[in-house]
Amino acid sequence: WISKWNNERISWNPDKFCGISQISVPKNLLWKPDLLIYEIQKDDSPQLQSMTISYDGTVSMDENLRVFSTCHMDVHKFPFDTQECNISISSANHCDEMRIIPISNSTRATQFSHQLIRTQGEWEFLHLTVSSQNFSYEFTMKRRPLLHVINLLLPVLFFLTLDLASFFIADYRGEKLGFKVTVLLAISVLLLILNEILPSMSN
Repeated sequence: WISKWNNERISWNPDKFCGISQISVPKNLLWKPDLLIYEIQKDDSPQLQSMTISYDGTVSMDENLRVFSTCHMDVHKFPFDTQECNISISSANHCDEMRIIPISNSTRATQFSHQLIRTQGEWEFLHLTVSSQNFSYEFTMKRRPLLHVINLLLPVLFFLTLDLASFFIADYRGEKLGFKVTVLLAISVLLLILNEILPSMSN
């Protein structure tokens, strides 16, 4: 993310310093907001060591974050489900003293996110909602169902059709019983193979 704030003690006239309007300084020389993401579980993003100061005292810090987070998922409509996850950003030590204002609205943030996302894999990004009250992001994703339809729903429907067709088999020398046992074993093997791609939720 990009953080910007104004430092009242830093300013200069660019005309007196060879037209220099902004400089980069190490992050440990100045105060910076201690912003954190509440839902974060793991952060393996590279740490940038500098931030930019403008002549009018505006300090900006650009950080590229690659974080791993979890959110509650509703899988009742799997694989045709749509999920909404929240990311809340706040300060750990300056909750009352610091006022955080987003620099972009939901429409611009959604357009910018669509430009950045090149490959979406199993999920399709829909939109991003920015809340200015508690400075939180809510992003909505839709699962791409084609993989699960081909690998799960169609084989199950095929085996169910075979199971219904077994009623028209003449019950001669146990052929119907053997056919039903074969279908049951095939469905069991299919469920064991597909157990890893199904979302595991006890509730």
